[in-house]
Amino acid sequence: MASISNPNGRLVLVAEDETVIVRGIALALAKAGFRAIVAENGAAGLETFLTEPDAIDLVLADVVMPVMDGITMVQEIRTIRPDIPVLFMSAYPEKVVKNTNGPKFPLLRKPFLMGDLIHAVTEILDHGPSVADQRRDSRRDKRDDA
Repeated sequence: MASISNPNGRLVLVAEDETVIVRGIALALAKAGFRAIVAENGAAGLETFLTEPDAIDLVLADVVMPVMDGITMVQEIRTIRPDIPVLFMSAYPEKVVKNTNGPKFPLLRKPFLMGDLIHAVTEILDHGPSVADQRRDSRRDKRDDA
């Protein structure tokens, strides 16, 4: 698992409609020193965000969810906090996700290892989304060459 520079109880909003996945994510985040608040879809995630918009340090959202998808949720959240860090996750191919009209953010492909999730969250919070995306893409390129 990646070394965590300083999770120090930072709060991650997790919007994911699959109960088993969200439980695993919340547990992994807690073990790494983060706090998680969970929502079962984008609408619930937006509602949760609106209760304390300044308390959330990062939004982790599935792209495809019922009621409101993750991209729409993030677009709404970003009208309030344009600078909030975001990490999307999806089982859909990256080209499908990146070809949407939504904002461009780092994407973690499902299924993923919890260590990779913690690493991505930490990288984004410590260095910003572009660094996390570049490092993940670099690791993927190395695996593809092998």
